[in-house]
Amino acid sequence: MLQANNLTSLQKVLTDVGTLLLGAQPYRQVKVKEALFLGYTDPLIDLINSPLVKLIEEVTGQSIFGFKTPDIQVLGFFPNYNHTGDESYVVNSGNSDYKKVAYIEEWANSTSLAWWLSDAANDITGASDGSYWGGFLEKDKKLKNFQSFLCRHMEMEYIRDEDIDGISGYLYKFTNGVFNTSVPGNEGYIIKDPLDKIYFPHWAHSHPLDSDAHHTFPAAHPEVIDSMIGLSPSEDLHNMGEFIIQPKVGSTLKASLRMQFNVAVFNDPHFVVLQNLRSTIVPAFWLDVEINLKDYALNYIKQNTTTIPLIFLIVGIILVVLSLLIAFTIAGSMFARKQRKRNYLSDD
Repeated sequence: MLQANNLTSLQKVLTDVGTLLLGAQPYRQVKVKEALFLGYTDPLIDLINSPLVKLIEEVTGQSIFGFKTPDIQVLGFFPNYNHTGDESYVVNSGNSDYKKVAYIEEWANSTSLAWWLSDAANDITGASDGSYWGGFLEKDKKLKNFQSFLCRHMEMEYIRDEDIDGISGYLYKFTNGVFNTSVPGNEGYIIKDPLDKIYFPHWAHSHPLDSDAHHTFPAAHPEVIDSMIGLSPSEDLHNMGEFIIQPKVGSTLKASLRMQFNVAVFNDPHFVVLQNLRSTIVPAFWLDVEINLKDYALNYIKQNTTTIPLIFLIVGIILVVLSLLIAFTIAGSMFARKQRKRNYLSDD
């Protein structure tokens, strides 16, 4: 749309006529699997990628639309995406500090992300992917959680002690201000809007693509919540999630992660199909992930954090008691022997 400002009147007319003839609309009805993973096409995308358009642009040396078209083959949120194909990770071995074992040192051959506006926002070192958190956790220290598909790291703080199948754990939750760009320290996540639009007049640090911020809404600005008709966010049901971690070994025992992805649409006077569009935020999809360990994994953790230490404790207590009994027996025997010897000498 920035490039649309530079279109000539003829180019604008051709663009409007073309979109109307193609039947391009701001909204399309597609299957969930297509919107999420498989991808789908649009008449305008098909035109951009057509051999005829590419031939004309190659011959004329310029775009027939008057601006550079994006290189998009299909539309969708995660088209042809598979999380098992994530970038490579380099993690700490724990050799120099056992409390840092499995903490991320590099992702995608870099210690830093490249798209945020501050070093703190880009720095992923010392974060965990959520599966393992070093060991011997301290309640007063926040944990750094990095999820590559969210393109950022987030802080979690200790809430309370929890118990999972007899295994002691610490419950951590994401801090309420994790997505609030007005919170000190989150300035690096403010996205500079090239269109210079004011989406929420009473919330100066807003932006359409991060205005779901809490991405689950309970802690979002009231103006953001009220702009989306039909949503009733609940702190209990729609919080971003929590992790229950065994503090000694750092293993995640149980976790949940919730996220709502929203897309901003807004009125634009440059195109006929967008001139009467109501500016709003459209909820796209809701992600609710529940993570539970298999019984064998829980049993293994319980064995190493509860059962074996308990056995050692019992054996230790037994050995201490036996040692004391032996010591008392020896001392008593020596005392009795001396007493008999003293009695024998006094009889003589």
